Amino acid sequence: RFAALFPSPTRSRSAGLRAAARGPPLAGGPQVAAAARDRAAPPVGLAVPGDRPGSAMIIDDEPAVRSTLARIFTRWGWTVREEGDASRALEFLASVGDAEAPTVVLCDLKMPAMSGMEFYDALHRTAPQLAERVVFVTGDVVEPDTAQFLASAGREVVEKPFTIAEIARTVERVVSPA
Repeated sequence: RFAALFPSPTRSRSAGLRAAARGPPLAGGPQVAAAARDRAAPPVGLAVPGDRPGSAMIIDDEPAVRSTLARIFTRWGWTVREEGDASRALEFLASVGDAEAPTVVLCDLKMPAMSGMEFYDALHRTAPQLAERVVFVTGDVVEPDTAQFLASAGREVVEKPFTIAEIARTVERVVSPA
């Protein structure tokens, strides 16, 4: 009865390691496991946004969100700059020329110190051409002040939690406007 938990000496060491590498099943059953797998793998047939790889700046105070987005863009062959603080991102963007500016800027709205709204307003005043490349990534689109800001900014929005396909479609609209 405990044989499944503890490999017997007759089982090969590599078989036990393979089973351990698979890890325990995800809580929630096969549907949750399939959803997690679908989020981790690029969708089949989904093209890389734009006609060639670009560069992305990811601004989010949550390291897990930043690293997830960075992995997506890196798989597409894009160069990535991650920033956990919007004011530092603004300083960087002010210091680079058009040739070094990112193709797209993904920015969270709710962050300590400088919010995504404050970041966008400052960027729009100082570099309106870069402000056109901003995509907001947020879990809050229903708060009245957030909804009003998003409507007035007129920029693309991706809601958390997001899928790779949502990121790809949104970035495609920014880098290849109709």
